[in-house]
Amino acid sequence: MSYEDKSRLTKFTERPSTSNSIIKMWVLLEGDPNPDKLEADISQVTDLADFKRILKNEFEPLKNVRPQNIVFLDSNKQPLRPGIELKSLSENSTDINPLIVRYPLSDANVVVNYTFGHKPGKCKMQHTTGSLSSLREAVVEKFN
Repeated sequence: MSYEDKSRLTKFTERPSTSNSIIKMWVLLEGDPNPDKLEADISQVTDLADFKRILKNEFEPLKNVRPQNIVFLDSNKQPLRPGIELKSLSENSTDINPLIVRYPLSDANVVVNYTFGHKPGKCKMQHTTGSLSSLREAVVEKFN
């Protein structure tokens, strides 16, 4: 092998691998039966706020949703901050423990009147994929 060949080989092997910047993440649109596995280049998409662009391109139900109306949840349905880095989330993401995406189903609000025992209550919330979860949380909070 000539010196020139060795030099080219060294330059090639010293280049950063683009595969190191690609992460895979399991994502579940809230209400869907199964999660999907997506890839993201963390050199271009670093956090959940950036990841919304990828989701809007990949999932038809999100195409017309404003990014600020997309909410990320962990497997315990707790909201995640948009500044959380994708790399750390992807390390724990599995098909059993996916990143959950909540989004509006319409521009309407839902008003629910309920009774627990003899105590009435009323809850108004945005019509999202998580409306039932939000209602449950509101009722538990009111009667606990």
